Amino acid sequence: MAHDDHSENRPKVPKKTSGANKTTAEEAPVTTQCSSASTRMISVAAIVTHPAFEHLLRVDETLRARLARSIRKKGFLQPVILGIWPGVGHPVLIDGHVRRLAALDAGLEEIPCVIIEFPDQMSALELCIDFQTARRSTSDGVIFSLTEKFDTLMQRGGDRRSGVAKSKIANAIVEKEPTSSAKDTATLIGCHYTKVDRTRTIRKYGSLEIQEAVRKDQMTIHKAWKCTGSA
Repeated sequence: MAHDDHSENRPKVPKKTSGANKTTAEEAPVTTQCSSASTRMISVAAIVTHPAFEHLLRVDETLRARLARSIRKKGFLQPVILGIWPGVGHPVLIDGHVRRLAALDAGLEEIPCVIIEFPDQMSALELCIDFQTARRSTSDGVIFSLTEKFDTLMQRGGDRRSGVAKSKIANAIVEKEPTSSAKDTATLIGCHYTKVDRTRTIRKYGSLEIQEAVRKDQMTIHKAWKCTGSA
């Protein structure tokens, strides 16, 4: 298990109130928020995943194979990130799922890990999205999937707004008005807020087939939005 007895040495991430700045590196390094952490070797088999992060984006099998080849040749160069917050009993993997799978493919038994303490799951998700959008091109499929995951977490209790405020957001989505929620999410992901608003419309009115096509980058958000009759 990814337990440890050195919680006082873990870096702590303060709760964020807005989107974080992003880098453009293909393989984003650990941010300065993690710079004070020591890297620890943990058994790959003992690393615990979490559904909110494990299925954040679909696994790119081509990337997985390329990373496995690189690991065999150069070693495992970038630590994965484990997170812990109130309500989760032990550190769980929040960033590095493809690297973990590639390490298994390459036959590694242990890989370097950094453990970070978060005030809540939403803060862990925000940092995870920072990493994902820093190393990936922000395609419509990525924007759709990240917005979907972010909104799902908010509906499960991550949103601390009042019932009246939540109602205003829901009404604004239907009436095609930009919301502060859409703008905040767009800033976090790194896209224009209209794509977040249209993603929410597609999720509300679009067929399951259309939604899946957008996730797989087989249809743009704009085209799917027009197919819902909302244009």
